[in-house]
This record gives sequence, structure tokens and C-alpha cells, in this order.
Amino acid sequence: MLMNDPNWKPRPIVVVALLFFALVCSLGGVWGGPALGDHEALVAECARQMRITGDWVVPQFLETPFIRKSPLPYWLIAASSYLFSNDSVTGLPVTAAAARFPSALCAFGSIVLLWYLASRMFGARVGVVTGLVASSSVAFLLYGPNATAEMPLTFGCVWAYTHFWFAATTKSKWNAFLHSMAFYVALGFAMLAKGPAPVALVGFPLAVWWYVHRPLRILARSGLGAWKKIAVSFLRGLLPRTVSVFTRFWIFPGLLIFALTFVPWMMAVAERQPHAWELWNWQYVQRAKGDYPDTRNRTIVYYIPIVGGLILPWTFLVLEAAIAPWVQRYARMHKPLLFAGLWTLLGTLSMSLMEFKKPYYVLAAVPGVILLVGVAAERVFFFVRRMDTSAESWLLRVGVIVQILALFGAGWMWIADAESTELFKPIMA
Repeated sequence: MLMNDPNWKPRPIVVVALLFFALVCSLGGVWGGPALGDHEALVAECARQMRITGDWVVPQFLETPFIRKSPLPYWLIAASSYLFSNDSVTGLPVTAAAARFPSALCAFGSIVLLWYLASRMFGARVGVVTGLVASSSVAFLLYGPNATAEMPLTFGCVWAYTHFWFAATTKSKWNAFLHSMAFYVALGFAMLAKGPAPVALVGFPLAVWWYVHRPLRILARSGLGAWKKIAVSFLRGLLPRTVSVFTRFWIFPGLLIFALTFVPWMMAVAERQPHAWELWNWQYVQRAKGDYPDTRNRTIVYYIPIVGGLILPWTFLVLEAAIAPWVQRYARMHKPLLFAGLWTLLGTLSMSLMEFKKPYYVLAAVPGVILLVGVAAERVFFFVRRMDTSAESWLLRVGVIVQILALFGAGWMWIADAESTELFKPIMA
């Protein structure tokens, strides 16, 4: 059994040091660094046009309506530009730092939320370790200072998962209501960041977890031999868990709040741009089907080395993290571990089933891995003397090999993919 001390609390100096470390890792790349990449420049230019024209409804690129993408990244950058001086050469608003600042803030917010969520799920010490893992991971170091939609989307997803967990586990009906409403707001925020992606990255994994986490915990405890008990648990839970969707999660008023976060913008744009609905169908539905320019033949396992690369330098713990929801030494934590595991597994699977793939599409599923790795890292670093079985020793040894393979595999895939090297083009030139 995991020997995490429930009475352990971090010293103030530890909290301050971790906050400072997270700030440096997420915001440190805002000033300096390479010039804006192609995609970053497009987002920044749309935000600049909002500032110049005063039209914050219909984004424009080079004075042409650009409504293919959701508007939140443009709004955040345009608002951020009020905090920064205009470009010293052109005198225009929206500098590179202003463009990257909102994404970096979203990275910092995601790290703090993961720290808090892990503390409440697994204990304060695991929370601190999770904050350290998240701050130092390639996912946040690379995409924090990146003026695109990826980190706002990731923040929205982490925010939504956090509120869903508390809505699902609190004993107070009032707190469940408040967290449920906040969940729908967060999900709407993520929709404004990147279209329908949160439905696959958040809605699908959470729906599965809500219905199957009890049967899966029986499976973890008793094995496949208890299949009858597993089946009975699932069937008996169908009706009460469905009722809870309406009584605990307030799905009807919640969906209304969710829709009110992004539908008004869509209606306003469609009124001024009649072709908007056809364009969004092509941009999102046809893209998912692969009927889209630049669709490449990428297999269903395409994202596996990408995820491994995004959690570097902690990939050596991925095997320990992967088995955590299923082994006895983590038995007290199986419920939250399954929550994090399905976040990762089904979020990644959702992106993998889409025909159109890009490396960063899976970014919002990575925080689930980070939660799992935080638990594994706390055990390894604080209870390493207890890990004296050959099985545990081999997990770490194989994990180191996995880390090396992830480093080379993900590195090769990023370099081979032109879209994923935008940040590095000025460096490699």
C-alpha cells in the first residue's frame, strides 16, 4: 500500500519555490526567444486587426475575414496587448511578447490546477511533486510560450476536469451544483479556444469514467475472475448514474450555460458571413474525416511517441504510472487514478481516431499522464528503499529505455513534421 502521509503539508518555502519555478518555466519564454512561427504570426495578426479595426466579432487576417478558427486566442492576445507597449519599429499593437503572454498564463494556470487537483486527489506531497513534474515537462516548456490555441485549450480542459472531479466527489449538493456550473463554463472556454475538440478530449473520457470506474475498481482488485461481479456492478449502476447526470451535474441548465459561451459568437458571425456554417463544417467535420488538404496517412499509434516526448524528462516513470490504477500498492487511489488514466487514454484515442492528425492535437490529454506520473514519482523518490522487488526494479529499468526511445522517437516526428517545427525554424535557419 502506498505510504503517503495524509498529515504532511509543504513548508511555505516549498510552496513559494514551486510557484516561482512554475512561473519561470511557463512565463520565462515570453520575452526573447525565436521570432513568431507561421501559425503564431497568423494568430497575432488577427488579434492586431481586432485592435486596429475595433471589430472583435469577425477576426481578420490581412483585412480578410478569418473565421475558420475559434476566437478566444485572438481575444486573449488583443486584450494582452494593452499591457505591452506597441511595436518599436512599426508602432502597431501586439508584439511577440504580447502574443505569447496569454498562452504562458494558461500554462501557469494549468500547472497550478494540476498541483491543486493532485493534492486533493492523492495528498499534499503528491501535489507538490505533480506541480514539479508539470512545470518541467516538455509539454508546458514547449507550448507555454507559444501564441496558438493549444495552451488555452489545455487550460480549459484541465479547468473542466478539475471541477468535474469535485462535482463528482463532494458530499455537499450545493458544492456539487457550483462545481457543475463551473465545469460547463470551463468546457465552453475550451470550445472558444479550439472548436469541438473538448467534446472528444473532455466529454467522452468523463462520461466513460462516470459509468465504469466502479466496475474497473473491482477488476483491479479481483481480476477477470470476478467478471460476474463486474457485470452486475455496471448494470446496477446504469440507472442511478444516469439519474445523477441530471441531479448532481445539472445537465440541462449546464448545457445551456455551455452553449451560451460560444453560440452567440457563432450566430453573430453567421449573420455577417452567410457561408460560416459551411466553412465550419469543412473545418471541423470534414477535417476529422480526413477530407481536408494536407491530410497525411498517420496510423492510430501516431500519438504514442508524441505523448512520451511531451512528458520528458519523466517518461522513465510512465510504466509505473500506467500500472498504478491496477495494482494493490495503489489500491486506495484507484478511483482518482482511473480518472487520470481515462483522461489520457480516451483523450488520446479520440484524437487518434481522427484522420487529420498533428502532433500538438494531443496536448490536452497530457495533463492526465502528468497526474499519474506525479503519483509514481512521489512513490519512487520518497519510498525508493521500499521498492526492493525485482518487478518494481525492472519497471524503472525498462522505463529508462522507454524514455530514451521517446526522446528519439518524438524528436524525429517533430522534426519530420513541418507544422510542429514552427518554433524552431528561426533556430535551425
